[in-house]
Amino acid sequence: MYKNKKVLLALFLLTVLAGVYYPVSKIIRFEFPSTPPVVFRFKAALYDPYDPFRGRYVALRAANLNIDLDEPKKFQYNDNVYVVLEKDADGFAKAVDLVAKPEPGKPALKTSYWWAGGTYRADGKTYYRYDVSLPFNRFYMNEKLAPEAERAVFNATRGDAGCVIVVKVYEDGNHAITDLEIDGMSIHDFLEKEREEKNAEKE
Repeated sequence: MYKNKKVLLALFLLTVLAGVYYPVSKIIRFEFPSTPPVVFRFKAALYDPYDPFRGRYVALRAANLNIDLDEPKKFQYNDNVYVVLEKDADGFAKAVDLVAKPEPGKPALKTSYWWAGGTYRADGKTYYRYDVSLPFNRFYMNEKLAPEAERAVFNATRGDAGCVIVVKVYEDGNHAITDLEIDGMSIHDFLEKEREEKNAEKE
């Protein structure tokens, strides 16, 4: 009887360990990656969602990236596809290639959706255009601040200030959104500035 209890306890502990292994290992990979992630800045596009149950995150939509390639790609639409990234002259992310898997030294982000945008000719050469949809749709933050932040993001993407999504891109193609920027400021600093301005107006 005692032996059976020990076996059941061991099985229970193994089940618990198996259940926590994946989330813990994922956190470790993100917090202590073997290769440091590369930080990219993406322009946010206008997004006006309706979700009455949302409250802990800001809904986002990143602007799609266009890629013009010399040769067509032969991916299937159910294939895993990664977009190779570089930084343009203004410091924003730009897409330079589509690949089947990330390569060392070439930051690549796993896409949520891609499609062939057609072909065109320029300078006597044919170019193949692809459009990439980025997998950024949520930025989690304090639930008291999230509605206020979402309003600020909506106004920024609709106006001249613009909103930037700051993202860490890991060597395996995964990502983590680290911040939102409005008018060159972190979303937290932007909201704090707005609150200070409103308080000053009341005085």
